[in-house]
Amino acid sequence: MRTPLPGRTTRLEIQKAVSESEIRTTDAWRNEMRRVRKLRGWTQAELGEIVGVEQSTISSIETGRMAAAAAVPAIAKALDIPDPTPQLGVHEALWLRYGQLLQREHPDLFKLQIENLRGMLDKLKISDEGQAALEGLPLPDED
Repeated sequence: MRTPLPGRTTRLEIQKAVSESEIRTTDAWRNEMRRVRKLRGWTQAELGEIVGVEQSTISSIETGRMAAAAAVPAIAKALDIPDPTPQLGVHEALWLRYGQLLQREHPDLFKLQIENLRGMLDKLKISDEGQAALEGLPLPDED
């Protein structure tokens, strides 16, 4: 296994970055992941060892067979590439976590809450920027 560069994140710090939530990736992010891993001279097995997952998980993420994984934040940290998700504030992250849990554990209730939020937003005055951000967002059953 390769020795981390001075000033780089330790294995323990990387493993702490692994979240219980699965983070979605894009083709562009997976391509960057593969490019940087190869640039560092790491095999998939070596990257997997650094972040605490099997080589097959790294392969599945790189090829897109696994479009989301809990190890994504740790991979991003190990490779020193941006996380594929936008950086969220505390409140946004809390909404995201609650939404992910609700969607996984109670999908019908999740859909109802999304519909309720859309109804509330329809009644409120939303900026043009806010309206543009909402356009085209699918309801959960439209995915």
